[in-house]
Amino acid sequence: MRHFILLTASLLCLCSTPVFAATIEARGSAVIRNGDIGSARLTAYQNALRQASMMQNAKVNSTYATGLGSNIIDSIQVRSSSHLSRADIIDEHIANGIITLLISVAIEERSSSCGGFDNNSFRRKVAAVYFPLLDATQVGTNDYHGFQRGIPTELLQRLSASGDFLVRDASNQSLHHDPLNATSIASNGNKIRPLVNTLQDDLGIQYVISGVIRDLGHELPPSFRVTRNFELFDTEWNPLGVSFKPSWRGIENELGLKWQPNERNIEVEFFIHDAYTGELLARHRHAKVVKGYIKPDQPVRFGTYAFYNDPYGEAFGEMLDREVMAIRQLLSCREFSVKVLGEDENYLYIDMGRDTRIKKGDTITLYKSARQGPVFGVDGGSYQFSEPSVTANVIRVYAGYSAVQLKEKQSQVMFQPGEYISVN
Repeated sequence: MRHFILLTASLLCLCSTPVFAATIEARGSAVIRNGDIGSARLTAYQNALRQASMMQNAKVNSTYATGLGSNIIDSIQVRSSSHLSRADIIDEHIANGIITLLISVAIEERSSSCGGFDNNSFRRKVAAVYFPLLDATQVGTNDYHGFQRGIPTELLQRLSASGDFLVRDASNQSLHHDPLNATSIASNGNKIRPLVNTLQDDLGIQYVISGVIRDLGHELPPSFRVTRNFELFDTEWNPLGVSFKPSWRGIENELGLKWQPNERNIEVEFFIHDAYTGELLARHRHAKVVKGYIKPDQPVRFGTYAFYNDPYGEAFGEMLDREVMAIRQLLSCREFSVKVLGEDENYLYIDMGRDTRIKKGDTITLYKSARQGPVFGVDGGSYQFSEPSVTANVIRVYAGYSAVQLKEKQSQVMFQPGEYISVN
């Protein structure tokens, strides 16, 4: 019964309006190896903190919505908005070579402007990569083209225009060489982490957007229209006269009638990864059936005026705007994480240049990662930043980094070059 009450309380905490402070209980266990109770106790403590984090910090939201125009948005994302400030062991039990701890965890919820695109004023660094097309035969010679590089490029332009992001176009690189299995690969931290880490090292970004174009196919029923040239097409003579060969590209006769599909699919899946950890933060799938003029009969590049002036291109533009809103909301709820570049006796150097909107004279708070909880690079899981924290004054701001001076130097706050910290 007691476990049921704890679970119910945790679920209420996830579903209710965010509060500024809460205390939850969580259990963790570990096997005692070679009689080393101390190491097993530490492992059990870490596992308990991971459970606490999953109950309160890592909030997993899944939605599946349909609307007008057969539009579908399928979204799964993780939001982190809490600080784990204190954890106390309140019960310990050893049996059959296994140690089990019950801990009480104090959670501090940050004031929630999250989702309002103003969680902090710093501009996040984002890259977008090549979007492979699952079925290349769905795009013909005289058709719209350039989707694979056009989608990430157009998405970045919209994100940049919002003013909240510094963008890097990596549409010449791909994370999904096997687009058929892209969803499972994107969710596998061990496989995706080296790929996004490489992009982070090369481009200095915090987040990577990738995706797969799943469907651009035509739909029946077809319609007929009069062509401009009134040309014969796919005809042959036989003793009874003229016969016509069916063709997917169209059927014309001497009257200039042509088969023209009047429905076409859009289905694109987006993945947003943390570039430091390889963690999959969100998966968004947009799907829609577009009716009307959906095949131009001439080459039209994605993103051009001619593309957006057609119903099919207009629907793509609306989809990109929806995805921009989803990404802005997702990342406004994330910690602003940066890399420590170096430390000397007086200053700490962090990977925040003037284009991130950090300014000389700012007072900022630096958080170290929670070493006893989910940390960077552990099973691709959600990370968090926690105590100890320290405030700092921004002394100098350069193009690619800033120098800050710590206001109070506590013994437990030791920053190492190469580690990732949170800045607020």
